Amino acid sequence: MNCVPCLECGDGYSITRENLDRWTDSVGNVLASTDGRHHFKRYLESRSLDESLSTVEFWERCVRIMPTKSEGGDSPPPPSSSEQPLFSFAVSSQGQSSSSSTSHHRFNVRSSLSTKTAPVSENLHRELELLVEFADNYVNLDLAQMRNLYRMVRLTEESKVIEALLQAKQSAMELLADDYELFKEHLLKSQGLLKR
Repeated sequence: MNCVPCLECGDGYSITRENLDRWTDSVGNVLASTDGRHHFKRYLESRSLDESLSTVEFWERCVRIMPTKSEGGDSPPPPSSSEQPLFSFAVSSQGQSSSSSTSHHRFNVRSSLSTKTAPVSENLHRELELLVEFADNYVNLDLAQMRNLYRMVRLTEESKVIEALLQAKQSAMELLADDYELFKEHLLKSQGLLKR
């Protein structure tokens, strides 16, 4: 396995050339990476871009409450130490359990089928309400995007909630586009790849 050299960034932290390539490719790659988000947030903090920091937090909250793992990224951000664990999604079987492997297999099939059309749990509903409240107070979403968030709270199927959360994440990425371009320029300049 070839080692990729770490590059010293102007703010005193190191990134690999592989990460530099990924993070200067798209804002989605930055947000999908735990390290990328960390560096992006440090950059936003250093420029006092509080609204953009709130938008990144909104994106992270969308990921954290997503009923299934989101595509195209690493693990969802862990809750901060002040937060309590959000919730778990319990799936009930529609048959009686038994110790035979055939029943166990049927249970797994039913469980995975029921997850696709599972109703929205009370915990998820509460988390969605908190997400909308956070967006309303701290994120500069336009009226149409906020309307979609308010509709999301009224959804009754998890699959529809997942679609709405993916749209909310996309809206957050669009809001971060300008600040991402500045961050990308900062990364490239710190590596001597752009003229200062």
